Amino acid sequence: MLRAHRDVRQAVVVTAPRADELALVAYVVPRRGSAAARPGADLLEEFRPHLRGALPDYMIPALVVALPALPLTPTAKVDRAALPAPQWSAVSAADRVQPRNPVEATLAGIWSDLLDTDGPVGVHDNLFTLGGHSLTATRFVARVADTYGVNLPVHQVFAGPTIAELAEVVSADPDFKLAADSSRHPELDALSDEDLDELLRAALAQRNRRRAT
Repeated sequence: MLRAHRDVRQAVVVTAPRADELALVAYVVPRRGSAAARPGADLLEEFRPHLRGALPDYMIPALVVALPALPLTPTAKVDRAALPAPQWSAVSAADRVQPRNPVEATLAGIWSDLLDTDGPVGVHDNLFTLGGHSLTATRFVARVADTYGVNLPVHQVFAGPTIAELAEVVSADPDFKLAADSSRHPELDALSDEDLDELLRAALAQRNRRRAT
C-alpha cells in the first residue's frame, strides 16, 4: 500500500519489538520534492489517511521512518537486518508538554505503562508514533473504562491520538467519575483480546442501563 502512494519511491514494512510485543514499522524512500521528503515531516500522519482507506487499523504501521535508500543485499533484495532500529520516542524532552491536570496525568501513566516507555508521555505526543497499535488502543480503553467508568470507543483513540485530546473526551463523558490514579492494572494486561472485548461490551451495557433509568 505504501508503494502505491504518490510520494513514495520505495517501501518495506517489518516487525520490531516494542514493550514486549511486536509492532509494524515502515521504512520508506520519499520521492524528491514531495511533502514526505520535508525535514521533520510527520510521516505517520502523512500516510495514515492513505493506509486507512484500504487496511484495518491493526495493519497500519506504528512508525514510519524515512531513508535516503533501502539497504540491499548482494542479490538486490532489501537487507532487513541492516535497517536502522526504530526510535519510538519522536518528541524531544524540551518539546514535551507534561500533564496539566489529574485526568491527563492518569491517561499518560496508563499509556506509558502499556508501552513501557523510557520517559514520560507528553500530552501532545502522537501515541502511535510512540509505538501504539490497535491492541494497545484496546487495552487503553479497557483501563479507561475501569478507572473512570467511561466507554471510550477505540476509533476515538485513532481519531485523536494524544493525551490532551483523549482527556477532553473522557472528562466530557456523562459517565465520567473522578477516580484515584490507577494507571497500573496488570490483571488487564493478562486478558486475551476476547476477554477485553467482553469487558468493553459489559461496560457499554452497564452505561446503557444507567441511561435508561
